[in-house]
Formats: sequence, structure tokens, C-alpha cells
Amino acid sequence: MLELCMFAEGSLFQEHIAIVGDRAKTECYVPVAQGHWPQGDLHEAEVEFSPRAPQAPIRHTVVVDEALLAAGAHHGSTYFEHLGFRRAILGEGPVEVTVADGLQAVRMGIAAEQSIREGRVVEISSCSVPAAR
Repeated sequence: MLELCMFAEGSLFQEHIAIVGDRAKTECYVPVAQGHWPQGDLHEAEVEFSPRAPQAPIRHTVVVDEALLAAGAHHGSTYFEHLGFRRAILGEGPVEVTVADGLQAVRMGIAAEQSIREGRVVEISSCSVPAAR
């Protein structure tokens, strides 16, 4: 089941992404920003690889440079988004995320929520958000 939530108050990890395949499941855990955790205890990012055989999950800590953590939210990723935006503004690179991309992301989220609510597969083309122009 997919549940979309922009804010995960109360959890150690603001983002938890799981990918399940024929051979294994891989999960990524991104902790909340330091200023968002009342105890001030910043947890590290982690990746867990769980093969189907032999069944023995392996968890790794992902070290993120302190400068990146300080430069932007979302465990440093905002920093890279700002760099890409700057390059596009200065004409030094492409626009990495377009308005059409944003609209498609909203359409996907609405379709996912509709799928959860109705317990069925929802085609993006049948989602009740107008298509991007």
C-alpha cells in the first residue's frame, strides 16, 4: 500500500522509500532535519538490503557531509535542488523540473490516494486532474 504524506511528525525518518523486486527488497531511510526533532538527536540516513535468499537483511549507514546537512533541508538534497535552479536561472543548465512535471506528480498522488480509498487500480488518464498543456 502507498500512503502519501508530506509531513511525518513524530517519526525518526521523514522519508522511507521501499522497492520490492523478485530478488530483494531495498529500503532507504532519510531522517528528519535536526531542527525538527525536539530531542536534538539527529539520526543518520540508512539503506537496508533484504535479499529473499538467504534471508539476512543488511543495513548500511549513509554518511552525509555536515556542510550539505547545514546547506539545505531534506538531508541536504535541497542544496542540490537550489544549485540546479541557480544553473537554470543563469542559463548554465536545463530546467530540471518543469511545471508539467509538477502537475504530473500531483496527478500521480491523486491517483494513488484514489486507489487507496477505492481499493482498485486507478489509471492516471482517468484521474480527475486536467492534463498539462
